[in-house]
Amino acid sequence: MDNEARSRLLVRSRKVGATALVAGGLVAGSFGVAAATTGSSSGSSSGSTPAPSHPGWGGPRGMGGPGAMGGPRGMGGTVTAVSPTSLTVSRPDGTSVTYTLTSSTAYQKDRAASTYAALAVGERVAVRTSAPPSSSSTTPATAVEVDIVSPHLGGVVQSVSTSGSASTIVVADAQGFWRTIITSASTTYTDNGSSVSSPTITKGEFVNAAGSIDANHTTLDATSVAIGKPTPPARP
Repeated sequence: MDNEARSRLLVRSRKVGATALVAGGLVAGSFGVAAATTGSSSGSSSGSTPAPSHPGWGGPRGMGGPGAMGGPRGMGGTVTAVSPTSLTVSRPDGTSVTYTLTSSTAYQKDRAASTYAALAVGERVAVRTSAPPSSSSTTPATAVEVDIVSPHLGGVVQSVSTSGSASTIVVADAQGFWRTIITSASTTYTDNGSSVSSPTITKGEFVNAAGSIDANHTTLDATSVAIGKPTPPARP
């Protein structure tokens, strides 16, 4: 075979190889899109979104976050009436929903196991039912689980002032707003996950407090304060 024939054969082989690579890439790309679509569809149909392992900057789940206002996962709102067999919740859109409570209803407060006794008017909750409430049904849906969600504030400490057993902690949140946390003698503390009785909180540390909204509507009266940034969930 002369040099010219060899050159033509080499060019032809390269073209065939390039065509195969392009075809292979298209097939692989199509498979990737199909897989992504299938995954997305599966996630959407299940309606479940993994909750963060720690409230961190954004607060706990419920009240409009993952699983709230969307059917079986949980409907968020504020308790307006409660009895051993009934719970009425006012949603953020102004509508009210009544649920049936039974001996099988489970309760949580800030991700820890709780009881019916923790429910009270004014508490913020996310209610999970076995099926989405039906607008055409006159029978209240049965609550499978009621999650009580305390208000939270988290951020980087800007200043700390102490007067007796009370402290005023000013933090900067993720958006740069400064928030105020008030502690008292009954406030409990954890430092990097370990309980402490007399913590030393300094400027620059990260804290996350849970409690109730103060009468001035701008500060948080803390029942618990966690010192130290939350540990991110492990990657699979």
